Amino acid sequence: MDKISVVVPIYNAEKYLEKCINSIIKQTHKNLEIILINDGSTDNSLNIINTFYQKHKDKIKVISRNNKGIGYTRNKKKQKATGEYIIFIDSDDYLELNMLEKMYNKLKTKKADLVICNYKIYNETGVLKKVDVTKNIKDKTMLVKQPNLMNELNFAPWNKLYKRELFNDITFPEKYKYEDLSAIFKVCLKAKKIVKVDDYLYNYYVNNLGETQTVNERNLDMYYIIKDITNYSQKYKENNNFWQALSLFCTYRLYEVLGHALDFKNKNKVIVYINKTIDFLNRNFSNWKKNLTMPILKKIILTNKKFCIFYLKTRRKK
Repeated sequence: MDKISVVVPIYNAEKYLEKCINSIIKQTHKNLEIILINDGSTDNSLNIINTFYQKHKDKIKVISRNNKGIGYTRNKKKQKATGEYIIFIDSDDYLELNMLEKMYNKLKTKKADLVICNYKIYNETGVLKKVDVTKNIKDKTMLVKQPNLMNELNFAPWNKLYKRELFNDITFPEKYKYEDLSAIFKVCLKAKKIVKVDDYLYNYYVNNLGETQTVNERNLDMYYIIKDITNYSQKYKENNNFWQALSLFCTYRLYEVLGHALDFKNKNKVIVYINKTIDFLNRNFSNWKKNLTMPILKKIILTNKKFCIFYLKTRRKK
């Protein structure tokens, strides 16, 4: 039974942390290395971590330092990992107790590089919904050969078990929001075989005040993340199907941010973002405007029409 490194970034998670760590400790797959990094928590998280460490010194590694952010934390944790496989868990989430066993067995049986599972979204009131990641993952899936999957998959790190070697030359950007989108997209693109477990094995907590739910000017970091992904994907530019799918992926992600842009206080920053975005799409995807008619973009298109009016009025004043 191969070792799995379980990587958990922790920042002020005292309310959920015990349930999270317990769900890892009690996994039916027993060969685990649990790496807990306290990222400068100011609540009781470190005490909870140390309590678990005292009971499970054979499995748990603890690192505590000043707050460096989620990207830095994940990079340091994966450097410390020694398992043949690695998984990232958010500290306010929890696992079904057979999650790692089921995912490991699937990955080994199919001789895959990466395995994905379905998940449940919950909050204090209970389960909100079950999410089927995609029905289109077959037993020989490669993102470059099935590029439409990039517009179906979630590129969060937490519902996936990876061969650790996939991260050998991949890092999480440390300065920007959406750091996981960049790193996990690249890892999925590197994987020569992706498989799926159909069970709902991961429980994802929705915190309306959390970083991923907060709308502010850091959302404009999406431009740099999409630029990074596109640069990494240049070697597939001659693959028309792949490049068309990437065009839709990039347009959707960039426009998704514009859907919130009217709420930002600094309109000048937003206008800079729009100008850079349009220039970027024109440079890399000649037919990108056709994406605006795709169903995936209809949710935000009305908001963007309102924003376009605002943008044009602002430009006329200059």
